[in-house]
This record gives sequence, structure tokens and C-alpha cells, in this order.
Amino acid sequence: MKREELFLIAFPFLLSAAIIFGHHRILTSQNPQAHSRPLIPTRAVQKLKDSELTPVPQAEPFPESVAGAMHEIPTSRKQLSELLALINSQKANTVLLRVGMTLSPDGNIILTQAAESSEETLLRWTKKAVSDAHTAGIHTYIALMFVEEPQISNPDSFAAQLGSVIERWSSMAQEYHVSFFDPGIILGHPSYLTVPPERLQQLVVEIERKTREAYTGRIGIGLCCKPTQISARGYNQLLLISKLGSPSEAMLQKARQDALRDEIEHIYLLELDTQRLSSIR
Repeated sequence: MKREELFLIAFPFLLSAAIIFGHHRILTSQNPQAHSRPLIPTRAVQKLKDSELTPVPQAEPFPESVAGAMHEIPTSRKQLSELLALINSQKANTVLLRVGMTLSPDGNIILTQAAESSEETLLRWTKKAVSDAHTAGIHTYIALMFVEEPQISNPDSFAAQLGSVIERWSSMAQEYHVSFFDPGIILGHPSYLTVPPERLQQLVVEIERKTREAYTGRIGIGLCCKPTQISARGYNQLLLISKLGSPSEAMLQKARQDALRDEIEHIYLLELDTQRLSSIR
């Protein structure tokens, strides 16, 4: 086969590869969060009309205890319909929507699901999910949460970035009558163990105050993995996170002691292996 014929055969493939690579470079330059996950076809995330985004008051009465499950934020009408049907079939009263976070190599906060489109699109789908859940009589719990264990190398930069993320998500939570909101602090989590205790205590206070600037509902803080002496005073609920099954008796005792010491009203349990959400007290 002649060189010219080989070139004519290979040229379309080379051109396609160049277009895909160029598109990815443009995407990641405009949206750094695209680095966090493989490219996903835009058709996987449906668009919402403004007419579909209307706040609906939370269900009444407010639950004395929660029973539900954690899920990723649905980004299509089919996903949302299936999620609400599942929650109803489980006779649950609460759905926890996780806003997954990680850090880029240079320490920037990345919302993992936003890599599929944008943070604004993710916010819009959260609004839709919250309103539809409330219409179905289901309470909503929004939780910012690390999905990996990145190291926080610059606590001050991290605090500023987290505050900016909280500003947007807590405002949405307030406008759409979200019942519970966790602004992303998980005591004992490997990522937060890299922060000096004195600075972590400051961060816990700063984040609670930042959240209350916009959100008047119930604010939670996570607890997992290793006991700490950090005070969570000012928060309304403690979310005890267990990776596999029920937490150890030592972690349960620690959660109860912290809640009593810090005057925290409720303790909830999130089992990551089953995604089950329940009340401890």
C-alpha cells in the first residue's frame, strides 16, 4: 500500500483524536472540575426549565427521628423519579443528597458530580430534587462530604474555598426549605486529621457561622474514623459515619458524649456500605 493511501486511511482517525483532545483542553480550562472524573456525554445530564424550579415547603410534621438513605444528586428526570419511588417503597421520611467533594493536586475544592456539567447545573438539579421530595412528603438533607481522603495542606486556603461553596449551597438550602444541611466538616476524617487541632477548632466555628449567614435550618457536623477532642458546639445534629455496618461501641459512646458536652440535639447514623440513614437519639 502506498504512503499516500495509508495517509488517507489514517487521516480521519487522527483528525477525530485531535478534535476530542482539543475539546477536552477547552473544557478543563473553563471548568477545572472536569479534571476530577472522566468525560461524560452531556446527554447524561438533562437540562431543566426555569418553570420546573419552584420552592416547596418541607413536609409536616418535622420528624422526631429520621429513616432514609443517602443518594447522589439525580441529574435526569428518570433518575429522580426512580429515587423518589425507592424512598417511598422503603417507607422512609428523609433522603440525604450527597454533594461529593475532593481536592485537586494544588488544593482546590472539586465537586465531583459537577464534572459532568457545572456546579450551576448541579445546583439546579438539587433544587428540583428537593422540591419533588417535599411534594412527596419526604424531608431533605443536603450534605457536603469528602468522597476521597485528600490531604488539606493549606487550611486557610481550604477554609476560604469551603466558605465560598457553602455560601452558594446554604443559600439554595434556605430558599428551598431544606430540612438539614451539613457544610462539609467531618471530625476524625483522615483529611481533617492533617489540620492542626487549634486550626481545626477555628475552622469548625468559622464554618458554622458562615452557614448561618444564609441558612436558618438544622446544621450538622460529621464524625467518623478516629475520636477527636474538637468541640461541635453550635451545630444541631451530629452525623456519625460508619464505613462498614454499625459503628463500634467506642464510636457510639464518643458520639453520645460529644453531643451531651456540646448540647447537640440529635445524633444520626449514616452507614456508607448500605447508604442507610437512621437516628441514634
